[in-house]
Amino acid sequence: MAYATQTDLENRVGGPDRLAVLLADNQGMELAGRLAAAIADAEAEIDSALEAFYAVPFSAVPAIVTRWAADLALGALVGDRSGTGPIAARALEAKNQLAEVRAARRSIPGVARKDGTGGSDDPDPTFTRGEDQVDGNGGTMDVW
Repeated sequence: MAYATQTDLENRVGGPDRLAVLLADNQGMELAGRLAAAIADAEAEIDSALEAFYAVPFSAVPAIVTRWAADLALGALVGDRSGTGPIAARALEAKNQLAEVRAARRSIPGVARKDGTGGSDDPDPTFTRGEDQVDGNGGTMDVW
């Protein structure tokens, strides 16, 4: 199941006419083909970011995932021309929210996380020497 559709992208920019205007730049690929490629790329980015924490691809797509996919796809489609506009800002916000999910500071409503702590992208634990402890015991590497 696709995370976003052309209709979702149209809704994020204000309708089909606005989407067509945003994407009218004669790149040699039909609009539907460009949209499908951008949505597929956005879905791959989301799955890659979340696969250690959630069962992906999602069979029932949460609304937040649809929004992320639409914003990432739109950002990719028009990013070169509007690098600082509202579409680029929403794409950046989607990336930031995905990073928050990876850092366990945000969750996806209604979707259970996988068991365990995540994948190999977790930061390595930081070890300190025991002399930093208040009891004065030194020389151990078991404090982290």
